[in-house]
Amino acid sequence: MEDYDLLAGLKGLAGALLAPMVTEQHIEHLQRLINQMDRAAEAADHSAFYPLNLEFHDAIVEATGNNRLIKMYRGLVKEAHLFRTHGLVSQGAMVASNREHRAIIEALRKRNSRECYDASFQHVVNGKQRMLAALEKIENDDSPDQTGEVQAGGSRRASAVP
Repeated sequence: MEDYDLLAGLKGLAGALLAPMVTEQHIEHLQRLINQMDRAAEAADHSAFYPLNLEFHDAIVEATGNNRLIKMYRGLVKEAHLFRTHGLVSQGAMVASNREHRAIIEALRKRNSRECYDASFQHVVNGKQRMLAALEKIENDDSPDQTGEVQAGGSRRASAVP
């Protein structure tokens, strides 16, 4: 949870720093990534979506040129990797995430630091909520049935007890 909170602040800061100096070339690169993520989301292809998502966010942070920010961000991304993957496993989560990416790009296009901070920060907060919902679903799928037994993979065994 703490990693998500820190990531929200760092991504917000990255967006705010980048907004006044972003280039059209950089925006075009981010837009290409979003288009590729759209195709992955439509195909419900998490294995294609996730690395593009990482590249999208890393490209924003790297473009700030703030080496300390880049180092801190990448360290947190490594720590939060397992949890971040859980938040994007459904097609709906990928679509929602990419809609939020569009809001970040729109703020960058406007060169609006405050709006970019807010969109970037909120995107991580929403990602945290998606991750928590996914973990809750996993927990509920692995909860015991009426007999107290759970089969491998979380599927419930049919009970012989009426």
